[in-house]
Amino acid sequence: MITGTHLDWCVEGNVRAARDCGYVPIVIGDATGAETVEQEKAAFERINRYFAPVITSRQFVDFLGFDDDS
Repeated sequence: MITGTHLDWCVEGNVRAARDCGYVPIVIGDATGAETVEQEKAAFERINRYFAPVITSRQFVDFLGFDDDS
């Protein structure tokens, strides 16, 4: 699970490195950011197409099996 700022540099670089090491990273899209909307959109498209699924924080919480009553 990867989050962070500078989506198009730091986050994408770490996702690529994790994938190269045999991991299957998951990017929490609403817990990342880029300088511009255009940079963010392009990075999400690259990451989701080639390296890792991009999901929301809600999807990740659901995946873990937690609910709002926990």
